[in-house]
Amino acid sequence: MHKNNLIFFGTILIAILVLKDPCVGFYEPSKFIIKTKKTDDRVTIQIEKNLVSFVVLSPSGISQAIIERNEEKWPESVLIKLKLKGLENFRATNEKEILQAAVFSSGNPHKIRVWKNNDEKVTLDSKNSSYIDIRILNSTGHPTDQIPLEDGTFAVRLPKVFFKNNPKSITISWIDFYRN
Repeated sequence: MHKNNLIFFGTILIAILVLKDPCVGFYEPSKFIIKTKKTDDRVTIQIEKNLVSFVVLSPSGISQAIIERNEEKWPESVLIKLKLKGLENFRATNEKEILQAAVFSSGNPHKIRVWKNNDEKVTLDSKNSSYIDIRILNSTGHPTDQIPLEDGTFAVRLPKVFFKNNPKSITISWIDFYRN
């Protein structure tokens, strides 16, 4: 009888722990904490070796997210995948620097402007270490020139120099020129 009581109470204790946190024993703490400005925005994380991708879904098309690292340092490569129809403005800030970019909705190929620290008069080219590489991808992940995107992605690779001082967090913001 005593053994049965121990088994019963042990089972109850495990059930309480699992109901309180269904991932007990199976949970690896997240490498990042993400806070979005709007409740219906979603940012998911994809991690592959030294690459982390943050996939942004933003129904309104205009918002921001704060991404804080829990690891000692940032991965070697950081990619922001914005699921938008167009990219009127993208902004990434850390403790010391502001990087911004815009993808023009007309022209073929689409012109991409990149600047830093709010100085739109001085644009950066791909040879600049602070340049933001932006790829326009269709729904199957292939390059496209068609904007507005239908189920496509603006893949924004942040430069390594942006993480040189290993900021605890970065803030990204975006504006879709086809926003709701």
